[in-house]
Amino acid sequence: WLLLRELDAGCEEALWLDTDMIVTRPVSRLLQEFPPGLFMVAEEWDSPQPEEVAHLWEAPPARAVTPVNSCFIRAAPAHRPLLERWMEKTRDANYRKAQQLPFAQRPWRLASDQVLLSAVLGSAEFSGVPFASIRMGKHIAQCAGSSGYRPADRLLDLFRGLPAMIHCIGRKPWTPPSAAEADQRFGIDLATDVSPYVLAARKLANDLEMHPPWLATRTAPGAVLRALSGGHPALAGLPLAVAHALYRGLTHTERYTTQIKDF
Repeated sequence: WLLLRELDAGCEEALWLDTDMIVTRPVSRLLQEFPPGLFMVAEEWDSPQPEEVAHLWEAPPARAVTPVNSCFIRAAPAHRPLLERWMEKTRDANYRKAQQLPFAQRPWRLASDQVLLSAVLGSAEFSGVPFASIRMGKHIAQCAGSSGYRPADRLLDLFRGLPAMIHCIGRKPWTPPSAAEADQRFGIDLATDVSPYVLAARKLANDLEMHPPWLATRTAPGAVLRALSGGHPALAGLPLAVAHALYRGLTHTERYTTQIKDF
């Protein structure tokens, strides 16, 4: 709706960024890497395989689409029909009903608007619309715990600089742990201490002379990792990212494929 409103106002293009994102440098430089007028989304944090998902919404599928992350969207006037169809699907009664449930309890196809966008992009109606994804590491850090910001990218970023955007996916560092997370409290607190999002926010907060309590360290190991890395958003959490990458490499399953086949 907001993207359409901007296009209605005469903008040559409209850009959406989620509110839980930190921008480290001008996004305009990133956009210059792509052809003007190209529809753009973000790469999903767990690098799922391309899948045909349009049929989940009773639309003829025409191409396999890598499930997208809608934290970043660029649209031009030519994309009005696509945006209108996407908005139409968010008004579906089943979708609206699912949004009243906690995220973990929602059916996968109704989990969020980005599932709907993946379905629209893969449908026969819009299969001719070219689009591109900004990439993890090079363009954006998708901070989902210790995932979404890979060890190799963290090391490269010590030389090339941080990604243009740092996105806080899932649980927010300012949200107190729930009762269900009590037995995982130490792990959550440690991951929060070295979160690239938290450390980037900490620098911005210092520049603005703000000191929200959720930026403070919560664990002794977290304080040590911050001190050893100088609080660098890419370096502090590197040990956790390496451990998670090894674990994921051993236990990885094609989550999206399983969910779609089980539907």
